[in-house]
Amino acid sequence: MDDARGASSEIDEGRYRVVFGSRKSKLAQWQTQAVGHALTQKFAELDFSVVTMSTQGDQQIDQPLPEIGGKGLFTAELDRALLAKEIDVAVHSLKDLPTEPTPGLAIFPVLKREDPRDVLISRDHLSVSDLPSGAKVGTSSYRRQAQLLAQRPDLVVLPVRGNVPTRISKVKEGLFDAVILAAAGVNRLGQQAAISEFFAVEMMLPAPGQAAVAATCRADDLKLCSLLTSLADRETVICVTAERELLKLLGGGCSAPVGSLAQSAAGDSENLKLVGKVVSLDGCHEVTCQRNGTDPHCLAADVAKGLLADGGGTILQSIQHR
Repeated sequence: MDDARGASSEIDEGRYRVVFGSRKSKLAQWQTQAVGHALTQKFAELDFSVVTMSTQGDQQIDQPLPEIGGKGLFTAELDRALLAKEIDVAVHSLKDLPTEPTPGLAIFPVLKREDPRDVLISRDHLSVSDLPSGAKVGTSSYRRQAQLLAQRPDLVVLPVRGNVPTRISKVKEGLFDAVILAAAGVNRLGQQAAISEFFAVEMMLPAPGQAAVAATCRADDLKLCSLLTSLADRETVICVTAERELLKLLGGGCSAPVGSLAQSAAGDSENLKLVGKVVSLDGCHEVTCQRNGTDPHCLAADVAKGLLADGGGTILQSIQHR
């Protein structure tokens, strides 16, 4: 098998070190360590080290993400380091990655998916229905903003930046009445006690690929590609493939107000239900489509067709032209 290694090297006869690149946030490092340990537990001949990096998205924290280029700002530096062979693997939340990898790189969903739902972190542990009119809710996600306003148009949605602990602290400090976060990140950092409410998926459909972890590496490093592929959870891969294919067909980026969730029926990973939703930023217009099928790509095409036929494309175009 060909081996196009750069940062990684043979450290002893039959042993290899793989260099991971990670953002400095606690969640990014947790996910990186989880993938690294999973590899070393499965392949005894492998060792790994981690290089932390600061990305443009981490540095520009005073503007909403959609206004400065979206979540790709968190991946560009790591992609560059991969292509320059300074690192071998970068680990990300799959929902933050584009539907097409950077040329020369490959994306692999790894590990079993966490809880895909969103959660509310609020002062006094109030639920969404109990928040007072005019309450300030922080989120930089168009998807979360749109779905929240569809339920509570009297709330004030404001952009918020920072990692999970920072956003939770902003609620405790009174800067926001509440923030919306992914349950997976809160769970992984052991911050479950801060959760006020889990959103039902009918109210807040997750982002495509939410709660799944992905590893990227150079596409020509066939050995490492094979190692990462071995960490895949079959059901997770099938479900996130359908969700991300739907996003791709709709032409929306990872910042678009598109929610999707694929789930297996009765534990049968070959029989899927895919729900997709497009919502206007003010929450006034919402299009939902649900289909069942066995092939994730065909299923995504069916749901995309239904959403576009009912006006989902018009909603997305209006946002792109803002």
